[in-house]
Amino acid sequence: RLSAHQVATYRALRTSQPGGIVFNTAFTGDGKSLGGQLADLRGSPGIPKSLLMFPTKELARDQLGQLERNLKLWRPGEDIYPRLLDADELDVQSERRDLSRSETLQSVLWDGDFVLTNPDILHYIMQAAYVRRKAEAPDRVIAPLVNAFSQFTFDEFHIFESPQIVAVTNALLLIRELAGARCPRFLFLSATPSDAMLQFLDRAGVPFQEIKGQYAHDRPPNAHEWRLILREARLTVQAMTVTEWIDAHLEDTLLRFFREQGKHAKGAIIVNSVATAQGLYQRLKPSCDRQGIRLALNTGFDSKKARQRSYDADLLIGTSTIDVGVDFKINFLLFESRDAGTFLQRLGRLGRHSEFERASEKLVFNAFEAHALVPEWVHTALFEGRDGQPRMLAESESVDREVFANYIKVAFPSSNPFNSYGKRWGSLQAAHICMFLASPLIRDTYAVTRKNLIEKYERTLDIRINAECGRLNALRKENPPLVDEALSFRGSSWFECGVIDVRLPDGELRAKRYDLLWLLSNTHIELIDKQTFERTARREGWNETTLKRFEPIAYCNCLSLRDERLNVEFLVGHDLQTYEADWFHTAQVLDRIEITTNDVPGVNTINRTLRQLDLPVLLSTFNPHELRRRMRLPPLFQLYAMRGRGDNVMGTIAFGRQALMLDSILRGRRDLLPPQTAIIA
Repeated sequence: RLSAHQVATYRALRTSQPGGIVFNTAFTGDGKSLGGQLADLRGSPGIPKSLLMFPTKELARDQLGQLERNLKLWRPGEDIYPRLLDADELDVQSERRDLSRSETLQSVLWDGDFVLTNPDILHYIMQAAYVRRKAEAPDRVIAPLVNAFSQFTFDEFHIFESPQIVAVTNALLLIRELAGARCPRFLFLSATPSDAMLQFLDRAGVPFQEIKGQYAHDRPPNAHEWRLILREARLTVQAMTVTEWIDAHLEDTLLRFFREQGKHAKGAIIVNSVATAQGLYQRLKPSCDRQGIRLALNTGFDSKKARQRSYDADLLIGTSTIDVGVDFKINFLLFESRDAGTFLQRLGRLGRHSEFERASEKLVFNAFEAHALVPEWVHTALFEGRDGQPRMLAESESVDREVFANYIKVAFPSSNPFNSYGKRWGSLQAAHICMFLASPLIRDTYAVTRKNLIEKYERTLDIRINAECGRLNALRKENPPLVDEALSFRGSSWFECGVIDVRLPDGELRAKRYDLLWLLSNTHIELIDKQTFERTARREGWNETTLKRFEPIAYCNCLSLRDERLNVEFLVGHDLQTYEADWFHTAQVLDRIEITTNDVPGVNTINRTLRQLDLPVLLSTFNPHELRRRMRLPPLFQLYAMRGRGDNVMGTIAFGRQALMLDSILRGRRDLLPPQTAIIA
């Protein structure tokens, strides 16, 4: 029995014009994914062809299992094989088949029925990033992609920011122009469609439709008309950090719940950072062991095997790797959130199921309990009222989820949407596409396409393509790191490190890639050489192609976690007092940047490498806290304290994607220029 929004999504995808766009904004847990698959699951005989894209590997793996179950129900006995595809798997397949990446992609795209991947791969295909310059035609992979699939699905798209929204819009417009009457349909599964994306589609003249869920909150609901998707839960909202909560309520709340519910208890703790998750694990492990509660970690720093095992634990501690769309079976939830979206996303993990299975025994949940940790001003807005507004909630009040969701959206302050990013930096992606379509090997084939696409890009992004092509060529000559950053999807890995997590026992996958700045802030490390790292990586199954492509800034062992976070600060090896005023708050490329933080063994070795790198940065004379406050930056937006060499100029440095995002909102803001600089008209 299907929900109304699932049927509506099926009908919209079957009846929309080629290239039609559908947004399904049903509630979390309401079966958006199945609604998006119905056009293929219930389609005419033959092999369906759909490209499904997920923002995290964890969600892709979770959805693979669900899709395999759906295929058994809807298409029994048919040889339909979904497959996962990411950058690592692409390298594995290329090496195994002795093919180039473009040849491997062509094979996967033609042979795959349901291909579950990430929007990053789509972006780089549409940017012609997988072809060898001059040796291969730029459209070598684009053409199979466009012609192979009947539907492109973007799952949980609302978690992306302006740069990714612009990138997907650019790719979508290109696909529509290339495919014409054979264009696939596009489906976005999103709790809230991005205003920026809707504006882009309006400007481009691309029609779209939104399908919403319909909900009843009666108790009990009429089972003949409604399907239960989320169970009633008792929610406590408190203004404190997760560490403060554990100190105050470990015994009387968390452990008490597990004692009272016994084997019918299963829980999760979702936090904002890997460091917080790792620290909580160390803090809770002794208490959980004494009470017989199996505790597990699931973060981006944990191995794939450890993450997979974690779902069988009694209590799981995780980060955003698990809060995006993963289908949890829990009845206890403790979580912190950085904005309204993550609050609702994480709360939506609770109450999705009435029972779970442990050791072949089915166990029924008897109660659902959640504890939400929010900033003080959010708690005030909810329970006291803010800026003269009345309070929204009262103690022991019952409230339905739709009303509560609206309260949360009002209570959380909105972050800067970076609306200017598309015109300032997304325009370079559009220019890059138009330029490779004009390359000698294919320009005659795509002459009309290119002309139409230029008109679409100019109207959508409010730009002039010729001017942007000139800017792109100039930046490629003068500041290529800025081009690399602008053409990337989620940002380049300027501080990627090869790390061996020696804390893990033998048999675990200990070699991984991770951000050096995070490691310095949150762990104790020791530097190792390349050969030591590669020996471990090969032993753990890394293929030679991946190792060859891997060019980290350093190699190290992760020895242990820090008791307290270490603030990493930087020295800019230039006399900033001689800078012209407009050099601040502008994305640029600088060398001679060093880490000044003490208490980091081997920092001099790291700095010898770091000083030689040309890095995309943005400098500000405001300190990180003040810059974050003034510009309403997201809580986890990465900023670092810096000072200039030999002068008194101190402030903030941002790297990579953050530098470009800041540039898009700060450029030209003379009210934010350094106060010590005189500006003469």
